[in-house]
Amino acid sequence: HARRHLVPDVTVGQVDVGVGEGMTYAEIEEKLDREALLRKRDKLGYRYPRGESYLDLIARLDPLMHELEAYTEPLLIVSHQATLRMVYAYLKGTPRHLAPKLEIPLHTVIKIKWNGWQQVTEERIEMPMGTVGDDGQRDL
Repeated sequence: HARRHLVPDVTVGQVDVGVGEGMTYAEIEEKLDREALLRKRDKLGYRYPRGESYLDLIARLDPLMHELEAYTEPLLIVSHQATLRMVYAYLKGTPRHLAPKLEIPLHTVIKIKWNGWQQVTEERIEMPMGTVGDDGQRDL
């Protein structure tokens, strides 16, 4: 058996919502209605006050994506949906303006076979607890 390593990496943490930290998206729409509207207009580029945008997240993930290109061993990434959207978009070659709207279901393992230049294959494996839905970000 190959030895497995667990390596926590803050690079794959969730998008920092700044002043909206701790709020649900419904609360953000209610309490920070102007910010919610601005985000809806430009989900990719919008940055929460004292937070970050999807473009900031892409920049944060960039070193990891370059590192992934050199991996030859299987890798499991456990993260938040927004972050997984960006990783998924990179691996699948999805244009970044479409990435914030990608469906990344909860409680699902997405197995991607990729070597950087040949065709990407994907398999989705739903976990026994069932699908609960999404984080609500795609519609904001």
